[in-house]
Amino acid sequence: MAERMPRASTHLFSAFSAFSVLALLAVGCGNGAVCDADALRAALAAARPGDTVLVGACTVAGSFTVPSGVTLAGEGGSVLASVEGALPVVRVEGEATVRSLGLRVEHGGVGLRVSGARVTATDLDVGVVRGLGIGLDGAGVHATHVRVHGPVDATNVLGASLDPAETGTFGIVGRALGSHEVVLDDVYVTGFSIAAVSLTEGVLRWTGRASGADVEATRGVGIALFGTDATFSSVEVAGMLGGPGMPGVGVSAAPSSTAAGRFALGDLAVRDGEGYGLFSDGADVALAGASFAHMGLAGIRLQGGTLMASALRCDGNGGAGLLAVDAESVSVLGGDLGATITRGFVTPTGTVPSGDGVQVVRTASTAPMLDLGLDDVRLVDNERAGLVLDAAGEAVTALMLTRVSVTATGTGLGAVTQNAVVAAGWDADVMRAGAAIANDPAFHGALPIQGIMMPPGLVASAPTF
Repeated sequence: MAERMPRASTHLFSAFSAFSVLALLAVGCGNGAVCDADALRAALAAARPGDTVLVGACTVAGSFTVPSGVTLAGEGGSVLASVEGALPVVRVEGEATVRSLGLRVEHGGVGLRVSGARVTATDLDVGVVRGLGIGLDGAGVHATHVRVHGPVDATNVLGASLDPAETGTFGIVGRALGSHEVVLDDVYVTGFSIAAVSLTEGVLRWTGRASGADVEATRGVGIALFGTDATFSSVEVAGMLGGPGMPGVGVSAAPSSTAAGRFALGDLAVRDGEGYGLFSDGADVALAGASFAHMGLAGIRLQGGTLMASALRCDGNGGAGLLAVDAESVSVLGGDLGATITRGFVTPTGTVPSGDGVQVVRTASTAPMLDLGLDDVRLVDNERAGLVLDAAGEAVTALMLTRVSVTATGTGLGAVTQNAVVAAGWDADVMRAGAAIANDPAFHGALPIQGIMMPPGLVASAPTF
């Protein structure tokens, strides 16, 4: 068994496997002090596939490359910190493992950079002052028990920069992922100025934490997906923050330039944010048991694409529970959409107020024909209307309302159509209650409706890392 020992010092690095041991003593290492970066780099350079390089309970400043097949691991209190030059703290360019470490990014770089392969990341705490947390460049990751946190919060969100040289911009960002897998299990991301998580293509499998939000208090977009094959299980986004031109979107889904993506978001929960719960732009989205509550703007905004939802809950959102503009089809099997408050949506032509449980709009004759199915859906006490359909003056031929109940108070409406040619008895299976009984027959079609808007802040960016 081989053993290599540099000259004496006071703190231990060790590398071990079934076949070899690399033991290194770091220079000048103490409690919270800075250890010798050169010794750590030497240990990594000498390591072979199957080896583990162990970092002691100290802080090491530098940029370190983990060879393919090698594990870089810490013990209690092990921290690797950035240095000037926007370099990655840890770089992985092959199959490798990084575990039980703190990573600190203060100089505009990235905490963990992975390219061309896949890294296993376990028990990491990635703190970002300026830069990015984890960057995937045509690579995958299997992350378990990982916390990525940036400096943005409610006290500084309005002035937070979009420049990684000035603040934390992305928690986890993946570009050109192709077919690489991103597996997230018990991962928490918070405090970034552009997005907590942003992935272009790839395969995402995300299992939420046992309790508490998975993404929280981030400006821009909590989870931005472009052409990604995404599957969620019990993922929660909470407390999204708004900023100039960035209203705080919980989850965005859109095709990339080369892939349509598949967005099976399951029982996603988005709550207590300043903007949209889900903003889907030309994507096909499936929800099962999802909930959107107390968002400043619509719980769900769908532009083009399709939505298939079951057991859907939208409660207390601003403007709309579900807003579909020029969608190819919308189907909801089982749902409660209620207590929507009137809110003005800012559009290129001005502010348009809405306060509907469900609003489905076709903006022009060139848009897809309106196709809506609601079955076993309750629309209760939405401030303006429970259901509004606007077909731009065209006939509605694909409308199926089954076991739909609407309740309204005051001047609120139940289920109404405008600028639409609908078959007699279109609302035969709609049960009206409260003020909807009298208000609906007196309605003559004058509600402002929404149009297509530029998705706020949903630009597939590829930051340098």
